Amino acid sequence: MGVLLEAAASGNNDSTWFDWAQVSAAVFAAAAAVTIPLTAYLRRPKLRLSTREAKRHSHVETNGPHLRLLVQNQSGRRTARGTRVMVVGHRREDAPDDWTSLAYPSLGWPSATGETEATEGEVTVYSGSGRPIGIGLFIHARRDREGRLNRVPGTDMIASYAANDPEGASWHLCLTLHKLDIYNDRDKLQPGEWVIRLLVGADDGDAEQFDVHVAWSEDAEDGSDVLAEALDRLKVKRVTRIARMLEGERTRPDDEV
Repeated sequence: MGVLLEAAASGNNDSTWFDWAQVSAAVFAAAAAVTIPLTAYLRRPKLRLSTREAKRHSHVETNGPHLRLLVQNQSGRRTARGTRVMVVGHRREDAPDDWTSLAYPSLGWPSATGETEATEGEVTVYSGSGRPIGIGLFIHARRDREGRLNRVPGTDMIASYAANDPEGASWHLCLTLHKLDIYNDRDKLQPGEWVIRLLVGADDGDAEQFDVHVAWSEDAEDGSDVLAEALDRLKVKRVTRIARMLEGERTRPDDEV
């Protein structure tokens, strides 16, 4: 190919259309070898977590008020298959270094009705579209001395109490984990201001972390009020690589090398 290019550059009169065809084919093949994988890379799914349509998808249902967000796949990208949203952990808004780890359990999708989706906790998100993801269910509950929420006797169901409960029941946000109930109830948040860190990813694409800022008071009259307050105060922020590095510096023990 080098000889052919030399001949073409020097205007060699002996060059024929066949030589030019070979040069063109070689150049085209080289360009395709770069362009095809680059295009495939650039069209990977790109997912993000958004408050867009949160009010549309969050409802007070038979078992209580459900708080939901939207997972979106950017337009022009490939279909995101095997999409999951996992809980990294949570902290109080005013305690930036006091994270409670949940060890990456998956959240549940309210629209996951297929056999694989319902079993694995993963869904398909098409290009330029989105699907709602469950963040949590509000339950008006009491905690015992050990910090666990009271259960309905003889079951694992959390007991729910009336709004005017004389023994101090309050609205707790129970994260809607996929087929998992954490025994010590660290996935069930008391009234206040919280940051919930989520990891959003799919089979073919880079995962991203997002902080969900959510807050509600303990004196809401009913499920509609607590959900409306949470939606009004709801924010989502992407966690940048620099932010994670700074967090790591703040939380690193002094003797760590």
